[in-house]
Amino acid sequence: MDFKYRNVILNYIKENKEASIHDIVELCSITIPTARKYLNELSNENLISFKRGKAVITSSFYYSNFSRKINENQDLKKQIGEYASSFISNNKTIFIGGGSTSFYILENILNYKNITIVTNSVPIITFVIQHPEINLIVIGGKWNDRTESFESNDIKQLEDLYPDISFVGAMGIDINRGVTQNTQMQQQTEFIMFEKSKESFILADSTKFNIAYPWTVFPIEKISNIITDNKFDDKDIEVWNNIGISIFKYK
Repeated sequence: MDFKYRNVILNYIKENKEASIHDIVELCSITIPTARKYLNELSNENLISFKRGKAVITSSFYYSNFSRKINENQDLKKQIGEYASSFISNNKTIFIGGGSTSFYILENILNYKNITIVTNSVPIITFVIQHPEINLIVIGGKWNDRTESFESNDIKQLEDLYPDISFVGAMGIDINRGVTQNTQMQQQTEFIMFEKSKESFILADSTKFNIAYPWTVFPIEKISNIITDNKFDDKDIEVWNNIGISIFKYK
């Protein structure tokens, strides 16, 4: 499903309590078969219930941290996703971690050929399986409701995986501490993939900088590249460069 339709449809159903196929046809200027296809896809993700031609929001939509965050600072996240995708090329293996910012890379991923996506994120898995031209490697493990992703304690399943590029989101990023978060939850899968990739990028919109939560995910010395949006202050780029971190700012 095109991203421009996904959020429009979900927001419409949320605001109007329900929607018919004809409502979605008029809302998005699409055909009836396409509207039915989109509603079935959202139903398969358990974000809506779609029965007898009527769609309503499910409780999973409201309780899903990912579904809530996907709409926060959406314009900034789209900028980062677009810029991040410019580092991808044909015939590459790419690790994309869980997180709403990372998800926006997928808007542009279909432009490349013979791409392999490695991920532990269920929203990303759900998108990729709808596009059989993309190769998919799923990292399993313990389910995490907050990130809608799997965390693996089985290091052996990661031993032979060496992505060309990895993209990992950030809850907060501090110039002294690195990437931080507000829970003690381990993100071992993302850390290992980040370390083993030829190139690794932290994705952080400008609202995430200078925020230090109690728990460190990626120490500052492990970070080389950060992709951010066009609201990031140019004066701060040199500060980060001085400690050996490249800031890639969307223009």
